[in-house]
Amino acid sequence: MHHNLDGIIERSLEAVQGLADAENVVLDAEGTDPRAWCDEDKIVQVLVNLLSNAIKCSP
Repeated sequence: MHHNLDGIIERSLEAVQGLADAENVVLDAEGTDPRAWCDEDKIVQVLVNLLSNAIKCSP
């Protein structure tokens, strides 16, 4: 299905916001209105995993 990636990115950021707050990490993303054919839930899962790892490894 065709999805707006800004919404997917926003869902991913919201999912890790608590972890980011606990680690004093600021999350920020600029919208560019990209679109892609993808499985939205799978892309969110991948982004949440990447963001979680990045937060945990941030100084």
